[in-house]
Amino acid sequence: MVQEVITSLGSYIRTNEYLFDGIVRIRTHFFIIAMREEISRMKGCTEEDAMEFLMQMSPFELKSLLGQILGKDSKHEFTTGPGVNLGKSKLSIQCQSGGFQGGNFARIQLLLDNEGLNSKSIFGRGMNIVVIDPNNGQVVETGSFDTHVSQEESHEFSKVIEWIDPGFIVIVVAKDEIAENLTESGNFGILIIIAILACESLGSEFIRKVKYRDSWCIIGAKGAKIGTVPEAHQPATKGGPTETILKEVNLLQEKSLVEGILNEAASSVFQMPCNFFHHVLYARSWEMASQTK
Repeated sequence: MVQEVITSLGSYIRTNEYLFDGIVRIRTHFFIIAMREEISRMKGCTEEDAMEFLMQMSPFELKSLLGQILGKDSKHEFTTGPGVNLGKSKLSIQCQSGGFQGGNFARIQLLLDNEGLNSKSIFGRGMNIVVIDPNNGQVVETGSFDTHVSQEESHEFSKVIEWIDPGFIVIVVAKDEIAENLTESGNFGILIIIAILACESLGSEFIRKVKYRDSWCIIGAKGAKIGTVPEAHQPATKGGPTETILKEVNLLQEKSLVEGILNEAASSVFQMPCNFFHHVLYARSWEMASQTK
């Protein structure tokens, strides 16, 4: 949990620097205590129950609660702060994938009001991702995961997708080969299932069709419905790269949509009763005991 708190704090420092104005030293212990007290206050439960609830939270739920503690949902969030582009309103995204037999490349072009953005990414074999904050058009995360080599790379890719806030734009472009440890056509296993679901959480409808050395790319969004985002797939047997896919983003409109998603998701953190996990653990223990009789 401490690692997730540190990761969430780092994300907020990058995207909402004003939240830490006047803070000289960060102690994760105090943040955990504050989150425990907030759960106890919101649900009227004991500190022990609140702490158990906190330990069972997903990374997104924990980050949402931490944002509430920091005051992320206050009116100050909607003023212009560090890193926000004054007057910027239109983001243009283009990407194209070339598998090993389709040119062996990954191409992403970002234009913010017709000015080029540097994604600071070195594209390698496997899944190459760029994450964009739809509130201001800034690149907040980049990465390259060689899912041809191991399932562990697929797992790392899945964890990054899990940590991304709902509504954030996620560009994923395949280079060379991705399927060996990522899709059902390769070495199938639980980590593969999780990786497939991670891609589908971005709106992908083609990821289950991707095979060895295919070309594939997507301009997705965390939480998008399957089949509602730009995506392209070109089988290696047909040769050549994917078509170039394009997405135009109105940042002002997108910001309003994301704020609605985040507010709804954050409020859902406290809809589960404090003794929920007690009941789940008890029911599971009773089921296992019954099976051994």
